[in-house]
Amino acid sequence: MMRSIKGSSARLQRLGAILALIVTAVAVAACGSSSNTNASAARSTTSSSGDTTSSADAKQFRQLLGISDADAARLKGKEFKVGAILPLSGPGANYAVDEQNGLTLAVDEMQRYLGMNVKYEAKDHKSGDPQAGATAARQLGIDSFGVVANSYWGVLGSTMPALKEYKMLSFDPGGGTGNSEKGKEYFWGFRANTPDDSFDSLKYFKAKDPSAKTVALVNWDAGGAYTGPIEAHLKQQVAANGMTYQGMLLQKIGATDYSSILSKLKSMNPDLVILASYATDPGYFMKQYVNSGLKAQVVGSEYTPVAAKVAGSAYDKFMFAGDFFDFAKPPNPLSKFFIKDYERKFGTAPDIFYEPNYYDAGLAYLELARRVAASDGDINSGSALNQALIADPKFKSVYGGDASTVGTLQLDPKTHDPVVRPVGLFQAEPGGQPKQLAGWNIGGGNFQITG
Repeated sequence: MMRSIKGSSARLQRLGAILALIVTAVAVAACGSSSNTNASAARSTTSSSGDTTSSADAKQFRQLLGISDADAARLKGKEFKVGAILPLSGPGANYAVDEQNGLTLAVDEMQRYLGMNVKYEAKDHKSGDPQAGATAARQLGIDSFGVVANSYWGVLGSTMPALKEYKMLSFDPGGGTGNSEKGKEYFWGFRANTPDDSFDSLKYFKAKDPSAKTVALVNWDAGGAYTGPIEAHLKQQVAANGMTYQGMLLQKIGATDYSSILSKLKSMNPDLVILASYATDPGYFMKQYVNSGLKAQVVGSEYTPVAAKVAGSAYDKFMFAGDFFDFAKPPNPLSKFFIKDYERKFGTAPDIFYEPNYYDAGLAYLELARRVAASDGDINSGSALNQALIADPKFKSVYGGDASTVGTLQLDPKTHDPVVRPVGLFQAEPGGQPKQLAGWNIGGGNFQITG
């Protein structure tokens, strides 16, 4: 979850460009324009001039992933269709940049180091519009994509019918399975459950600040199927830590005015505010919150530089809990290769957990293609790929492992969630690296206070 905060001019320029994209998208939406309604990005990535499949990097890539010479020979020249359903427009458009960078790096490596012919196409769900998500999934199904990277909890469940109808294997490394999409056929999460796995942060406050006794929730208004389980899980954690739950306030997705919510929070007067919102929303919330007179500690579900830019100095009061990838100390050899190859392709270092999450998903798609090709199957058959996953739900990962051993991501065949994923609580720091305060595994296991 933690990202390194760099002061380089290149990074600042990139963030400025992302913010400009978001502002433009929101302004267009407000004016009722339909110019982005069918936004999509399609590429058939090709290797640079010369044979890169025999390079030192190619050999290291194959060795790290356990791809034999025979595997490589079977995959070379094969067409592989990789789709994505991402927030290409709207207030969450910054996610599409980071998510696609992770995914398209894996796509680039499939071509560059294995000689595969990968067709990549991304469709827009307009930052959480279920209708747009359903349409995007159906279009990819009609176009015979066997694998589809998803986001926003499978765009709040709207992509499930098309995934099942067209038998498309779909990973969601951005939102995970949420609460309502666990165990759904062809749909698998690739991250900690958000925001639920962040609620273990209450253990930190119980230990470090016993005076924090009351908890309020500010949640995205995405429908009862989404908000109900989140509230129920938070109530359980609040009670388990000897605290009192005060209620849930719902905010519109993409909101910029929080005056009404802040007024209600003043009446509730909680000691802790759990903020289950994303994209630029936490930035707008914190900017207004610090001027409201409220003193409760706010704990969000993620940190993004765009939200930090919106909030300015107000983000110094912000804590966040969720997936954790240590870019300063990559845990295993594949992590180090990922960071090095990311810099090769994009000219800058990765620094937000969405990048390794989507990279992991891309490599998992490759591993499933390898397994299916080994038995002379169709690597664009979502059904065949899904069966290969069920038979062995373990994949190489940039998470976990150690200095000499590549990490492993294992999925639960019932919930379709990762079995292991590091999660942490962090304090945003002005102009520097966020400070980790606590860490735990999915489900709250191995909880440790670190700061």
